[in-house]
Formats: sequence, C-alpha cells, structure tokens
Amino acid sequence: MHKILGVLFIITTLFSTTMNAQKEVVGYWKGKLELPAMSLRIAFTITEEDGKLSSTMDSPDQGAFGIPCTDTKFENGKLTIDAKNLGINYVGTPEGEKMNGKFKQATLDLDLNLERSEKKEGREAKPQDPQEPFNYIVENIYFDNTEANLKLAGTLTLPKTKELAAVAIMISGSGAQDRDESLLGHKPFWVIADHLTNEGIAVLRFDDRGVGESTGKFSGATSADFATDVKAAIAYLKKRKDIDPKKIGLIGHSEGGLIAPMVAADNGDVAFIICMAGPGMAGKDLLPDQVRLIAEANGAGKEDVDKSYKATKKACALVAKEKDVDKLKTKLRKVFEADAEEDQTPEQVDAAISQYSSAWFRYFMKYNPQNDLKKVTCPVLAINGSLDLQVPADDNLEGIAKALKKAKNKDFTTKKLDNLNHLFQNCTTGSPSEYAGIKETIAPSTLKLMSEWINKRF
Repeated sequence: MHKILGVLFIITTLFSTTMNAQKEVVGYWKGKLELPAMSLRIAFTITEEDGKLSSTMDSPDQGAFGIPCTDTKFENGKLTIDAKNLGINYVGTPEGEKMNGKFKQATLDLDLNLERSEKKEGREAKPQDPQEPFNYIVENIYFDNTEANLKLAGTLTLPKTKELAAVAIMISGSGAQDRDESLLGHKPFWVIADHLTNEGIAVLRFDDRGVGESTGKFSGATSADFATDVKAAIAYLKKRKDIDPKKIGLIGHSEGGLIAPMVAADNGDVAFIICMAGPGMAGKDLLPDQVRLIAEANGAGKEDVDKSYKATKKACALVAKEKDVDKLKTKLRKVFEADAEEDQTPEQVDAAISQYSSAWFRYFMKYNPQNDLKKVTCPVLAINGSLDLQVPADDNLEGIAKALKKAKNKDFTTKKLDNLNHLFQNCTTGSPSEYAGIKETIAPSTLKLMSEWINKRF
C-alpha cells in the first residue's frame, strides 16, 4: 500500500510539473514571417484544457483567422505546433515573453520569432470594404453537389427590383478560398458582389469545398472537380423564382477563369462569362513564365532567373507527360536535386515533389483551356492587368481570342488594363510582394467595366 501511494505521488507530481510547464506557452503569440518577396504576420493562440494543449493559427495579412492546428506539444522546453491540413510545422523555444523558432511549410524553412501579446492582431479594414446598410438583399444560401456528395454554402446578393435579375456566379482562383476570395487582407469577391448588385446584377459567391461552411475535401480535388461545384450552383439558381434562368453567367478569377469556359463548353445554361486573369495556355507553359517574371520583378539576378526557369520548365514538362505517379516522383527528384539551391534541405525537395505530383497540379499542367474555349459561344469578356506576372496578359489574352475565333463566337472582348496586377489593383511592378501593402482591393475602373459590359447585354 505504501509503495502504491508512492507511485501515485510521483505521477501526481510529474503531472503537476507538466501542467505548470505548459502554462509557460499558453496565450497569444505573434510574429512576422519574412518571405523572399513579402512579410506576413503570423499568430498562434495556445490554450490548455485538462492537461492537453491545443492551438489555432491566424494569418491576418491573408485574412485568415482561427485556423485549427492538428497537434500542439510542449516537451523538453520546446513548443511544437503542427497544422497537417496545411503542411505547416512550427518549433519554438520560449524564453519569458519571447520565443525563437522555425516555421516550415512546403519548400519554406524560415525563422519565425514570436512574442506574447495581450492584443490580438485583426484584419485591417480596406477602403473598398462594403459598408452597411446595404441597398440590396443579402441571403445566406446552401446548395448540394449531388455528383460529389457535398453541400456548398454561400451568399446571394439580390437587387431590390421586381424584375428577374441577371446573376453572376463567382469562381475563385487556385488554393482553398472562402466566398470572398479572402487573401492578403483583401476580399475581392465581396467588393465585386457589392458593386455589381448595386448596379442591378445579382451575385452568388460561395465557399470552396472544404472551406468555411462548405463540406467536402479540398485537398485532392482538381479544376474538373471544382467545375462540378459551379454546375451545382447553376442548377440551384435555375430553381429560384427571383432569378432569370436565361441570364445566369460566370465570373472566374485566375483558375476560376479557366473553370468558367470548362463549364460553359458543354452547358447551354451559361449566358455569359467574364474571365479575370484567366489562362489562355496550358499550365505547363504558363508556370515557367510566371516563375521567371516574378523572380525578375523581385530583383533576382539573371543567372538565378535562368536556372529557376529551366528547372521549372523541365519539371512541368515531366508532369504533363508522365502518367505513372511513382515514376514521376523519381524523375522529379532528379530534376530538383540537380537544380536545388545549396541551402535547400531534403525536406524542401520532398515538399516540391509532393506539390508537383499532386492530383491538382498534374491536372493543371496537362489541361489546355483552349480546348474548351473553342466550344464557347456565349458572350465573353476576358481581362488582364498589363502588370499581371502570374497570368501574363499578352500571351493569355491572345490564346483566349484565338480559341474563341475558332468557336465562331460572335460576342467576345479581350482587354489589357494598364498598370493593374493579377488582383486588378493599381500597382508599381506587379509583383505579388505588393498585393498586401496596396490599400485598393480592385480598381474601380475594372468594376465599372464589368457591370457596364453585363448590363449592356442583359
């Protein structure tokens, strides 16, 4: 009996010591991640319940808050936070109110030093954020994608008119996006929806599958899968009595500008398309140009730019050609290890291989949007910023126009907009490093162009 009590006492003491140690890291910690082309605020909220730690992550500059982390531990003086759903790992060593640590995600392996704070970072309001009271109806809606067995959640904004409204379905760019396409502190789709609805055009914007209130899994899905979500949105709108079923159109940004023609190619219910920075060439040709232009804008030397461009082009060609995933990974490893920077870790090479061999990436590299654009006969407005470095204007607009001519499309317009970047902000260089620091969410001239183009036809 005495020995048992002794063991219990030791366990209780150890538990108490662990609890006290864990309290060392409980709280709100914030810092700044210095990326090659920009800086991002990152914060962790760490809580403890019944001796177990948990945490959430904020990225205020990306408009992301309360992202759940999958695992949080504090052992041997080190804090480890994993967000496996995002491929993020953070390891830090607290010293009083400060913590030095490392942040890893995909190919990133960067210092992230944090400090404890009582004041939580928030999203900074932007000048174009819509303000209540709204002069239109706002309705939270849900619709089913029966093909994929998931429920999608969104917001429908409707003009206060007795006439049946034309409606635009917003389609987001690459990556998991919410209904506002929130990124780097901006909410472009909210701003677009507010403007269009005030101009008499209804707008449906929805959370991507697996994001926000939408069910399903984002990871592993391809552009073709996302196209079925858009088709489900069309089917939902056709059942509403306050929408004109002959005036349902699509507005796609970036990858969304690729998905819109994909949907319209075999769907006569699409009345119009606006492609905002939509690709007009295959992904295998687009990505190397993107890498080169961004590197040049960020001041990289010619030797480094050429090396990065050639490695990317070689890897993209492999992805587009090789059908066997295991063989692809082996071939990619040879490319990345041969062209890796001296300070590139094996983990970073593994992360690059994982990204390039993913289902989404393989689909994007092989897919040529011109094949579907050749079948699109509804009115099309394709716009790009002259300083867009992610989807360069000239080559992509030319590719779109070429395909639409083959479709014998009688109503299409392609337009390059001066001094605008990939997000359609007025900018200096077009580099993604500028996005977060620009107060403007989307150029008013772009908003006016879209609403006037739609209203002229509907």
